[in-house]
Amino acid sequence: MVALALAVWAGISADRWLGIGVPLLVWVLPLLIIAVTIIKLVKETARDRNGKKDRPNQT
Repeated sequence: MVALALAVWAGISADRWLGIGVPLLVWVLPLLIIAVTIIKLVKETARDRNGKKDRPNQT
């Protein structure tokens, strides 16, 4: 939640600084945070074909 709030604040600040009339970065930055969070969640909860938890090689 904090990351989303910071992304919105950064988007507002960047849009003002760049002088963009359309609030583009206010939408793009939080959506990027959400996408990265979903990808991370899927990778952490991934299971292989046998139903076992898929763990990366630990060397």
